[in-house]
Amino acid sequence: MRTQKVDLPVHIRSAMSYWERGFTSLPQSYVEFHQALAEEELARMEADEAVIVHRKWMKPDGWGDGMEHLNAVIEKDDKLFKVYWHDRNQEFFQVSETGGAYPLRFGTLK
Repeated sequence: MRTQKVDLPVHIRSAMSYWERGFTSLPQSYVEFHQALAEEELARMEADEAVIVHRKWMKPDGWGDGMEHLNAVIEKDDKLFKVYWHDRNQEFFQVSETGGAYPLRFGTLK
């Protein structure tokens, strides 16, 4: 797991400032930036945490702003978990079977 957040590149940060003020739609570069971070983290989990990635897909986040998150079904210790990338936290969240989600921590997988 990454210990520090990765800063947005200047061109994405600039485009986001226009979006935050309502002048433009969500920049695709922001979505792509976070998709790349999520893919990198999945690869790290496969290498370092003995995780198997069974499926991954991009899915709108539900806010209607154009943001999409990388979702995945992963396996750890013979158990399957659904996770999604949280762009603001820059980490995966585990989707709970009873609803809701929380930051993915391998020591607390249920």
